[in-house]
Amino acid sequence: MKDSSKTKATIDKSLFFIPLGIVIVFCALVAVFPDSSTAAFNAIFGVITGNFGWALQWFFFANTIIMIYLSFSKYGDKKLGNEKPEFSTPVWLGMLFAAGTSGVAIYWGFSEWFQYAVAPPFGLEPLSRQAMTYASTYSFFHWGPSAYGLYATVAVVFGFFFFVKREDTNRPSVACASVIGEKNAKGLLGKIIDIVYMMGIIGAVSAAIGLSTPLISAIIADLLNIETSLWIDAGILVFFTIFFVFGVYGGLQKSMKFISNLKLALVIGLLAFVFLIGPKSYMLNTFTDSMGIFISDYFKMMFATEPHTAGTFPQSCTLFFFAWWSAYALNTGIFLARISRGRSIKQLVLGSTAASCIGCWLHFIVLGYYGMHAYETGVVDVIHIFQTQGITDAIIAIIKTMPIATVVLVVMLVVMAVSTVTVINSAAYTLSIVSTNNLPADEEPGRANRIFWAIALGALGLVLIFIGGLGPIQTISLSTGILTMVIIVIIFIAFFKYDGKKWDEYMERNERLDAEAKEKKVEVQE
Repeated sequence: MKDSSKTKATIDKSLFFIPLGIVIVFCALVAVFPDSSTAAFNAIFGVITGNFGWALQWFFFANTIIMIYLSFSKYGDKKLGNEKPEFSTPVWLGMLFAAGTSGVAIYWGFSEWFQYAVAPPFGLEPLSRQAMTYASTYSFFHWGPSAYGLYATVAVVFGFFFFVKREDTNRPSVACASVIGEKNAKGLLGKIIDIVYMMGIIGAVSAAIGLSTPLISAIIADLLNIETSLWIDAGILVFFTIFFVFGVYGGLQKSMKFISNLKLALVIGLLAFVFLIGPKSYMLNTFTDSMGIFISDYFKMMFATEPHTAGTFPQSCTLFFFAWWSAYALNTGIFLARISRGRSIKQLVLGSTAASCIGCWLHFIVLGYYGMHAYETGVVDVIHIFQTQGITDAIIAIIKTMPIATVVLVVMLVVMAVSTVTVINSAAYTLSIVSTNNLPADEEPGRANRIFWAIALGALGLVLIFIGGLGPIQTISLSTGILTMVIIVIIFIAFFKYDGKKWDEYMERNERLDAEAKEKKVEVQE
């Protein structure tokens, strides 16, 4: 019986070869024509931000309204299934908190403030008092309810499909069926939707790898007292990919829980250490001041496009993050839904958004404000180092002002490395699941499938590093994020106009089916 179920799980050729082919062709073109590729990225970035950026802003604002509606309307008290929650509330909140902690959060936590201070929004003078004020504030906007709220609302829809409608699928095409029709969902249009979903994951994860790997490389180079180079970056990614490949055969998945717990413990330890040795009053006062500005200027930050000036802050920063969150939203929303069975909608939306925001914001409050204080008090000229040597050197310079700086660098190296391996692992598993037909819930996708995706992700991350700078990463995120946004809109329409209206009907059906199953089980036992 077990063997027959395995034969049913086959590779979906269109969902495997088309996205993989796109990645291979993309990497080849960039490798052969690097200068032309850079020019193309810049042109695409300008077209997207100039013509479609406003749509992302309205989309995220609309999602904020959807968050409030889901939490406090008739949906708020509805539950994702008849079962009790799979995880206790403290464990569940801890998992959500962990979602806001990552290697990329450490990267941006240290560096976001000085990038914004040098190129501030609203036409402000660089490094002015106002520029520094917004530099300490914008992180709460970019990494706040606007981001994690989208994950939560997407999680509500997929939680409905998993535990109320009882559709066991990880493909967004199924969630679009009520709008596009069952036939189209299973046909060409459904394939296109699922391919866009997969490309969104690939783009978002590759962007994360492209941002974190240079910092890992810089830390290694500093610890070993050697020069950073593209070869070190390449070696790191090759090592991570090989580590994952061997792990697939050696049971890496079984150790991922331990690795993730280790990462979380190290992150919490790092934040606690920096807070204790740092300017605690400065951090808390700056946080309080920034939250006040965040609340009072929320709409100003949400809708800023700066069409009458030469400013590029909304395009290079806000739209980049919005697109990144959009590209990640379906995958992260599915994960949040899977761990939230039995929770009410209000718990899911408010709990996941708050816990994730807190986990992420701590990086900016502790790491960011430590560096800002070191700059303002003349301990280290972070701005000069950033402008002359780059982001990673500025981050390392900040760390070197701390006691036992070498230990802190080692901890950061471990956290960044573990985060990168975890990102590759989770994305490869997701992509391999989506590209497999009829995969039973208790089985894993094929090893070769997972390995191919791990190699593809590592290769694309290396390509982004090879080109250099944030430009290619921003363009990839924008391109995939805009397309994913369209899918999410269709899913929301399907839920609110059709599927969600049958919530109580499905719950009554489930209660009846569960009662019948329980009776049959009792009869068999007797």
